[in-house]
Amino acid sequence: MSLVSYKKNTPSMVVSQEKHSAKMLLRTESLASNTLRAYMSDLSMFCYWLCGETVLKDQENRVIQKDQNEISDIILGSNLSDATICKYLEDVGFQHKINTIKRKLASLSWALGQLGITDLTKSISVKDSFKGLRKLHAQYAANLVSAEEIANKGVTPPALDSDFYTKKSAPALRINTLLRVMAHIDDQANKIPKARLLRDKALLSLWWAGAFRRSEIASLQWSFITFEPEGLKITLPFSKTDQAGKGITKGIAYASKYPELCAVSHLKNWLGFQSTNIGRYVFCRISHKGTLVSGEIDNHLTTVAIVNIMRGHLQRAGIPKSELYTGHSPRRGFVSDAYHAGAPTRSIQKQGGWRSEAMLNTYIEEESVFDRNATKSVF
Repeated sequence: MSLVSYKKNTPSMVVSQEKHSAKMLLRTESLASNTLRAYMSDLSMFCYWLCGETVLKDQENRVIQKDQNEISDIILGSNLSDATICKYLEDVGFQHKINTIKRKLASLSWALGQLGITDLTKSISVKDSFKGLRKLHAQYAANLVSAEEIANKGVTPPALDSDFYTKKSAPALRINTLLRVMAHIDDQANKIPKARLLRDKALLSLWWAGAFRRSEIASLQWSFITFEPEGLKITLPFSKTDQAGKGITKGIAYASKYPELCAVSHLKNWLGFQSTNIGRYVFCRISHKGTLVSGEIDNHLTTVAIVNIMRGHLQRAGIPKSELYTGHSPRRGFVSDAYHAGAPTRSIQKQGGWRSEAMLNTYIEEESVFDRNATKSVF
């Protein structure tokens, strides 16, 4: 009996296809661009599996996505049941990490709702299947069950080492590391074009102090920024957790303890360097010769570019495992340092734009198991 079990002969809950247009498109306007991209990839993979086809990928190993018409037609034309989705979990459950599987269910749930089909992912059997799969993932990551034992439960066994399934967070860009990077940039000032030096110092310090998401810092516009006597006031008109566009305001004060990390000063220096040649976005491309790229001052750096800039400076400063740092690292670093410095949780949460304190807590990097240890308060 499969641990990730499902009910056989479950009657289909799909609405008759005659009630739908075969050319009905999924309504995507409510989704953020990155979410839409992930959903379309997930749904394409589900359709490949549903049709018994090999997943097609491009030269960069990305799934070749089916178009919205094809996805709609396949789902509407299939006799979907919760048993089908449970079988899908059994077949692909160990090809990805559990959070990716969770997102794949969310993608399917969204599509079913768009097409007017009962959300089969919310059925008891599918929920139980996912819980069983999550338990198996945890046991395999802890080396408590083998791939053979997983196969004996009726689940396609993992082809990857158990380390793959262990949750690994990006390393936090802590303040001491950022100080080393800034010092190295200053040491190499005569070898770095002035434009690049000023831009990168403003980018790294502002990214960190504002606890920005990579998409937010990459697309930051000058019109969002106001210089105040106390520092900077930055209002983001739209963000991941503000899809309705109510606006999120961040305050960044002048740095007194670590002036070399002062985002306000670095941003003023970068703005002054541009003089009258100021574009729409704060961070734009710079040529290898150290000049603003003609025609690019109104185009912002990509999220990939800013992560590569950060990693490049980390590597040149001799920071170990610099390649593991991601777009989450500055946010994790700021949160951790602010937390250990005693900043109010509500203040940290507001700076990073987190909806809940629970999500904020996942970003905090503890100094050690004895940091703020509960036993210290008891003994």
